Amino acid sequence: MPAAATLHVAPTQRPRKMVSREELPTFAKDPEVKQRAIERVPIGQLTTAAEVAFAVAHLCDRRNRQMTGSTLLMDGGLSLR
Repeated sequence: MPAAATLHVAPTQRPRKMVSREELPTFAKDPEVKQRAIERVPIGQLTTAAEVAFAVAHLCDRRNRQMTGSTLLMDGGLSLR
């Protein structure tokens, strides 16, 4: 579900031809927390910095004009459970 700010900005900025997007990666620094998270994520791995960078580049690309008011969820399928 997109954050409230994303949902609010998308329609209000339409006249300016601005879009509103966000991405939500899953990550952890503490080794114990990280291992528990990996065990819960269906694909068995957490999002890497490179994967986040690729997604953000896609969201910022001017050719990606139709995606607005939405969230790119990067949780390895965790939200499907």
